[in-house]
Amino acid sequence: MSEDFPATGFRRRRTLSLAALGTVTALATGAALWLWLDVRALGEREAALEQQMQSLARHAEALATGSKHMSATLGTLNSGQADLALRVDGLYGARRAALLASEAEYLVRLAAQRLALMQDPAGALALLTAADGVLADIRDADTHAARAALARDITALRGSGTLDVEAIYLRLAALPAQLESNGPVATATTASTASTATTATSTPATPAAGSPVSAWDRLVGTVTSLVTIRRVDVAPAPAITAGEREIAARTFALLVQQAQLGLLQRNAAIYQHSLAQADQWLDRTASGHSPHRQALRRELSSLRAIDIGARLPDLNASMGATRALAARLLPEGGRQDASP
Repeated sequence: MSEDFPATGFRRRRTLSLAALGTVTALATGAALWLWLDVRALGEREAALEQQMQSLARHAEALATGSKHMSATLGTLNSGQADLALRVDGLYGARRAALLASEAEYLVRLAAQRLALMQDPAGALALLTAADGVLADIRDADTHAARAALARDITALRGSGTLDVEAIYLRLAALPAQLESNGPVATATTASTASTATTATSTPATPAAGSPVSAWDRLVGTVTSLVTIRRVDVAPAPAITAGEREIAARTFALLVQQAQLGLLQRNAAIYQHSLAQADQWLDRTASGHSPHRQALRRELSSLRAIDIGARLPDLNASMGATRALAARLLPEGGRQDASP
């Protein structure tokens, strides 16, 4: 029994060693297999990625080729558009310039009519400015003379100042209404009553009958009967009847209307003469020196101080320059087409 023990232990150890070796071998084989499978999967993924990159490269090359083709097409289109623009400008450029010049001439004519008929420098200035803007769109050196004439007339209009015709017209229209709102008219009866009251006031009082009269009273009575006291500092106002006042008021209103007509026509002579006559007729509308009438006289003086005869340009130079420009730029065929 003692002799078999070592052999049995050796066999056990060998069995354990073989089992451990087999386990290690199996583990190593599994690890190697796992690594091989992982490497194979990585290779397949790398191949797939390489194929995708090649596909993306081919797609990018196709896009670059298409972009070059589109750039070439766009360049061709731009060149064709520029050539078409040149052809259109060559065919219709002269007609467009002539139409713009005719429009500028029409605007200048409207400005001249506005000055002549309505005496409106602000409206004429706006029309001339618009005409200059139209000429600025014409690419032609011949527009220099017309624009220079427009610039001179625009400067003249700006220097002439603006007159508020409507405000002055309304101030004139208010004058007859203010005159009608005046107080009662002093009639002949009222004047005679006032004269009697003044005489009664200036006559010395006579002593009552039966009262004692002193020597001083008799002396004062004698001097008073010999001396007459009269006021010479203020002339008595003539008595005005109601009919005379009505006639004077109507004449005053007619003169104010005449001044309004002179204002609309910018005729300074008629305007000033009418207001001067209205000032004279104002004295015949009432007697005395009432504050209301003095206020009307101050308003008349203020209106007469306004200079409505400011000289305005006639715009003949601008009209002639724009007409000559339109005639020069309009082609012969266009003239025949425009003729009736």
